[in-house]
Amino acid sequence: MKCKLITALFFSALMLPSFSQSRHIVIADEEDKTTLPYATIKVMNKSKGYYADSNGVLCLPKNNADTLFVEYSGYLSSIFIVDTKRDTIFLKRKSYALPEVVVRQLRHPSEIGLFKFSNKSVLCFTTSMEYATKIDLSGFIGYYKVQKIYLPAELFYKKFNNVVCKLHLYKADKNGFPDEDILVEPIILKRNYFFDKDFYTDISDQNIITAEKMLFIGVECFFEDSLQVENSKVNYNSSPIRLYMKEEKQTTATEYNNSFYRIFDSKNYNWKGNGNSRFPGKFSAGLVILQ
Repeated sequence: MKCKLITALFFSALMLPSFSQSRHIVIADEEDKTTLPYATIKVMNKSKGYYADSNGVLCLPKNNADTLFVEYSGYLSSIFIVDTKRDTIFLKRKSYALPEVVVRQLRHPSEIGLFKFSNKSVLCFTTSMEYATKIDLSGFIGYYKVQKIYLPAELFYKKFNNVVCKLHLYKADKNGFPDEDILVEPIILKRNYFFDKDFYTDISDQNIITAEKMLFIGVECFFEDSLQVENSKVNYNSSPIRLYMKEEKQTTATEYNNSFYRIFDSKNYNWKGNGNSRFPGKFSAGLVILQ
């Protein structure tokens, strides 16, 4: 998924003739210098954000002098002040300590947090928004391993070839809101995923073993060839992605309370409950875990 820095710089150079009024910055790993595709970038003190492209390259206006907040699963977030000297943002990997536990007997995988929902809910995202749904794991005692993420979604318009979704798996903070992303590597979903009616993404190789009583599945979606979308009014009818219909059901207050969102605004990038949001009340996802 990641490519070498020199490759990203090569592709960046190829784009220069067509983007003479743009500046290219590469997002890369601090240690091995591999690039980080589709990194999320918030512009501090402004209501907009960006994504790096598949080569880890961020395209900005030529005379841009913004302060950027850069995030990537498995890495520490970083604040970067755009100047005329640097053309690379290096991110440092998080260090993960596995719990001292031996899983001797594994039961059959359990589907956790799956809700019934209607096809009337449409997932609609820009680079300024992310949604998350709460997964209650209070019924499990001790450590468990997260085996798969379940995201039932499909392409609303089959003609789109360039849809990208990024998945996240968050711990809960003391207030019960999404906090730290515990994925070791990012999960990137592209077009083929949305034609697979199983909708399971295997993350067993990430060896996520935890005893958390609450996790959140977060989702960001965007178009691969429209990576610099500024915050604008959401058009629900034009979203390329929708929840896959399982069974019609009225959304309950409990299901609304399971959904959270965070947006780029002029002050922060914090998670909010959906008390002031009509959408996405029926955003649902789930986990397959082993214990």
